[in-house]
Amino acid sequence: MKNIFLIAVGFCFILSCSKSEDPVAVIQPDPTDQSLINAPYSSLSPENQKLKLESEAKNTITELETLQTSSAVAAMLNLDRLLKISSIDILNGKADNGVQEIINLADAYGIYTWNNTLQAWVKTSSTGNLTFKFPSKKTGVLNNAEFSTTATASTVSVEIVDTPVRYQYQYNPQTGTYTYVLISQEVLDNLKLPLTVNGTIKIDNTPSGTVTQTNTFGTAEVPLTSKFNLTTNDGYVFDFNTNKQTNPAVSDNKITFNGKNIYSLSIDTTSKIDELLNGSELYSDYGKANMMYTLLNNFVILGLVDTTNFANQQQIDENSLTYPNYNTSAYYTNLNIYRKKLSELKATAQNTHIKLALVSKTDKTKIADIVVKSELDGYYFNSVIWQNNNWTYSNNTTGQRVERYKEVYYLKFNDNTQVAANVYFSTGFDTLNTKFDEFINGF
Repeated sequence: MKNIFLIAVGFCFILSCSKSEDPVAVIQPDPTDQSLINAPYSSLSPENQKLKLESEAKNTITELETLQTSSAVAAMLNLDRLLKISSIDILNGKADNGVQEIINLADAYGIYTWNNTLQAWVKTSSTGNLTFKFPSKKTGVLNNAEFSTTATASTVSVEIVDTPVRYQYQYNPQTGTYTYVLISQEVLDNLKLPLTVNGTIKIDNTPSGTVTQTNTFGTAEVPLTSKFNLTTNDGYVFDFNTNKQTNPAVSDNKITFNGKNIYSLSIDTTSKIDELLNGSELYSDYGKANMMYTLLNNFVILGLVDTTNFANQQQIDENSLTYPNYNTSAYYTNLNIYRKKLSELKATAQNTHIKLALVSKTDKTKIADIVVKSELDGYYFNSVIWQNNNWTYSNNTTGQRVERYKEVYYLKFNDNTQVAANVYFSTGFDTLNTKFDEFINGF
């Protein structure tokens, strides 16, 4: 894996799924009706399937709420936050190196201590480990956490953009014109990718977790295989494994707590990963993918993604619409129409090329298809009026309404009724599917 905070994706989904602050309308099953709860979905009418789903979904959320937060994961998330507040240079180049570089490089050393007063990192030299000392919590002020890593270098090096090239307009008083002038060249960092990484997390001088990563490489920068593990002393184990050598390429990810499955996600894809990373714009290189997401021991989401045709259809849809002309009195009206239509086309493309289904893990029965609808997400008013053939700012008007649209997930049951997924699973369902969207749109 290329980023340690993929760990937090799954973990944050668990927390968001169970701790939504937004009230939702729910169906209220009779908790005493054990015949309904114990019956397989396949034996129930569509209406009773909905009641059983509601009961199981509520039990799932209740079970998630009993899980304790991992102090080690919380510490790593705070480290990431602090690295964003105060950027560092661990590559003897420029600043803005973060945890991704920490876990994906070799031959970098130093001790970085967080100065809470200065809100900055203070570096001291080291010839051994790469170490960070910092507060374990966002609200903390004492440096009671320590993350230290050692790595074995591979022969594969990559260059990443550390500081982009900078240009600036400069005025020439002799000619009365502005010229685009180079201010600074692009700065690249040269990373030696690791064969192995071993890290330790300590909180209050007590071991709290370990991090290990093992990679194998060919000649390309993307590992042929990669195994990542984070084990915390408070019961969590995070395993992320990828294998690019197989056809299709596979990725298996799992989070357990005291040996019990919390979350797992398996994906296989025929995408031509190296070609895509090298900038290929051929839709045929996108391939297809299958996914299986498991939450606790209750639910499975199965997915079949035709990434090639989905990407192609999105491009066709975008090209079919003309962005409205700003210099007309109908601009804001047409803008809302444009946004609504674009969202509707995206929902149609997703329903056509991305097939998702919610399945009972217990009796392996499909409960519902997962479909997408376009809905109004909100709006605001831009304080302008059309005056003298121009849009002019005015604080004496309600302004022009600007709408936002989003794609919302629904459960489509066997009787063709559709219910918003969040009615059953709270807002965590959208968080899960956002991560699935990121997987797809990553291509």
